[in-house]
Amino acid sequence: EFGLARMLEADRRQLRLGADTQGVVVNGVDPSSDAARKGIQRGIVILSVDGRPVASAEAFSSAVNAAQRSGKAAVLLRVQAPGGQQPVFIPVRIKGD
Repeated sequence: EFGLARMLEADRRQLRLGADTQGVVVNGVDPSSDAARKGIQRGIVILSVDGRPVASAEAFSSAVNAAQRSGKAAVLLRVQAPGGQQPVFIPVRIKGD
């Protein structure tokens, strides 16, 4: 549904996040996806998936795969938008095979 990149120091500064904050930056979104309809867009940082911190695209995929294996139809993303706003939680449907 979307592409992810490692969060850089410049991203942390722009978002006013501490140096110890981990996450992945969204660098592309399928416009027809549930994520796009829920407001996930380029530049947003995903901090966690279902309460599991994600510091890499691999950790994100692992958390989503675990949710799929347990039969979940959606995951709860904790995201930080550009501009230093408070993180918010967004439920997003996940695609099955």
